[in-house]
Amino acid sequence: MAITADYYQGVTRELEKAARTYQAEIEIYQRDGHYTDLSALYSELGQYEKALEVERQRQRLVPNQGLAWKDADPDIPILKQAKAEYAKLQ
Repeated sequence: MAITADYYQGVTRELEKAARTYQAEIEIYQRDGHYTDLSALYSELGQYEKALEVERQRQRLVPNQGLAWKDADPDIPILKQAKAEYAKLQ
């Protein structure tokens, strides 16, 4: 499934199909990397709330790993919201 999702995302640019495939992988395997891929894809699609929710799910699955953007400080509203949500998890 990962190869299929990568194909949809990188080759055919069928991003909605890629998102559905990553979501199916999460439901079946619940591996950390699939959450990261899906979150990044939602960000690419401009679906920042969905990306944040997927990151929340990943954080619950792997609580000691942290978030890649937690130390970032750009003036992007969604990152400010994400940092606030991350702080609530601590």
